Amino acid sequence: MARRSIGKPRFYADTLQYLKVLGYYDGNDVETIYLPTSSSDLGSENGIWNLDPINNTNFTLNGTKYRHRYQINFNKQSINQDLLMTNVPQSDVSGLYAGILGHDFKPRTAVGNNEAGANNKIVVRIRRESTSSASYHYEVCGDITKIVNFEPDEGTMQDGKIYKKGYSFWNIGEITADSDDGHLSNAVEFHVSRPNLGEDETYNIGAFTFGRWFEPEFAFDLKGTISNSYEGVNVQNTVGGSTLSNIKHLGQPNWGNGLPAWAITDRIDEDYNLGGAKGRRSWKVGFSYLTDDKIFNKAGNPDKFFTYDEDTEQHTFDTSLGSFLKLTLNGKLPFIFCPDSSADDLEFALCRVTNQPSFSQVANNLFSTSLTITETW
Repeated sequence: MARRSIGKPRFYADTLQYLKVLGYYDGNDVETIYLPTSSSDLGSENGIWNLDPINNTNFTLNGTKYRHRYQINFNKQSINQDLLMTNVPQSDVSGLYAGILGHDFKPRTAVGNNEAGANNKIVVRIRRESTSSASYHYEVCGDITKIVNFEPDEGTMQDGKIYKKGYSFWNIGEITADSDDGHLSNAVEFHVSRPNLGEDETYNIGAFTFGRWFEPEFAFDLKGTISNSYEGVNVQNTVGGSTLSNIKHLGQPNWGNGLPAWAITDRIDEDYNLGGAKGRRSWKVGFSYLTDDKIFNKAGNPDKFFTYDEDTEQHTFDTSLGSFLKLTLNGKLPFIFCPDSSADDLEFALCRVTNQPSFSQVANNLFSTSLTITETW
C-alpha cells in the first residue's frame, strides 16, 4: 500500500463560504431540541461556519435534551441558489459532500436500546422556504456513502454515525428537492443527536462543511510535486561559526479537538503532539491535454454553474474545473484537497491555490494547466 501518492486528485469546494462571500449569509442558529416535545432554546455560534477547524467551540447535551441543530441561514432565495445547494450532479467527476472537522466525538458504552460504541448520529437537511408565504419544509440529504470516519445507517441511508475523534466526510447521493414547488433553499442544517444519553456530554466541533467535490479527468501525463516545509524554523550561522536553529513557530497548530490536524483516533489517552503533523504541505499538480469542456464553463451562460435546456426546461450542473475555480474564487477561498481519492489511506489538507491559474492550448480544443496547491491555516 502506497504511503503517499498523487493519483486522481479530488477538490472539495465549500459552497457555504462562496455564498457568504457573495453577501448571502444571514446568521446562524444553534438549537437544543427536547424530544419528543420539540421545544427549544436558541443560541448562535459563528465559528463553526468559517471552515476553520482550529476553532474551539464546545457544546453540551443534557441527558434529556439529546439533539443539537446547527443552521446557517441565507437571506436571498432564487432558483440559482436552490440548484447550487440541492442539484446533485449524476457524474463520477463531481458530486455533493458534507463533513465535520475538528470534532471529538468519542465512543460510548451501551445505554438503553443503543449499542455499545455507537456515537453521535448525524443528519444533514436543506431548509426550503416558500417565496409566497411563511411556510417551509425540509429535504434530507439521502443515499449517503462514506468517505472517511463515517458509517451510513443502513436502515435509512439518510444519516450515519461517527465512531472516532478527528474529522469525518461523506458523499451525498441525492436530495429529493423540487425547485418548482414554490419553495427555495434558504438554510443548511446539521443535526447531532445522542438518544437515551442518560448523562450530560460535552463535545467540540471545529467546523462544518457542505459543498461540491470535483475530480478532474485523468490526463495521460499527470504529474505532481510534493513538498513539506517548516518555514517557522530557520537555520543561521553565527559570527563564531556555530549553527543555530531559530524557531519562530512549529507550524500548523492543533485543531480545536486537541489533536494535530487531520488526525483520526479512538484512543483518547495518547499524546499525539509527539509525531503530529506540523509542516506546511504543498503540491504542484499538472493536467495536460484536457478537452475544453473539462476545464472551462460555457462563455454564454449567465449562470456559469448551470446549462439550461429550453426543450426539457432542465438545468445541468457544469462539472468542469472552471466550476471549482469559480466556487473558490480561483482557489483564493480555502478548500479541502485530497491528492489521491482512490488511495487506501486517504490524505487531506485545507488549501488555497497559490499560483495564478492559466491554461495553455496545446492542440485543437486541448489545454494544459498546472496548479500550485498550498496548505493553509
